[in-house]
Amino acid sequence: MPAYESTASFGSLARHTSGVIVWCCAQLAKRLFNATVEAADGEVPVWDPTVRFFRVYRNGELKAHFYLDSFARPGGESSF
Repeated sequence: MPAYESTASFGSLARHTSGVIVWCCAQLAKRLFNATVEAADGEVPVWDPTVRFFRVYRNGELKAHFYLDSFARPGGESSF
């Protein structure tokens, strides 16, 4: 069974994994740039239910946003 299929059945695993990644990135952003990263799941369309959306603020002003897609899917390309 491909890695994606074995982990996709555990939906909470995808959330947990991306949560850990985001927490680490948020801590780094706060320490280096005094920026905050906030989850905005459900506010924009995504191509897969495991994809998450975040906004980045600095001094209360929206500076950026990003998607986090933690898993490769069949038929997609991998950068590794």
